[in-house]
Amino acid sequence: MEGLQKLKDMGFRLIIVTARQRREMDRSVQYIEEHYPGIFDDMVCTGQSQETLIEKHEVVTKLSKADVSP
Repeated sequence: MEGLQKLKDMGFRLIIVTARQRREMDRSVQYIEEHYPGIFDDMVCTGQSQETLIEKHEVVTKLSKADVSP
């Protein structure tokens, strides 16, 4: 937490990139705000989790983490 706060104080914009699906966004943001309040500016869900590969209708949102750009 201390290192993240120092980066934030230095002006870095901190963004979480996760393989979770968009439907998990609210729950994920809630967890992050509870454990890392005010640290992260945004979260990108790429949809690459195993569930996405099983549920074909979710593949539309699938990105690799490398495809996500600031």
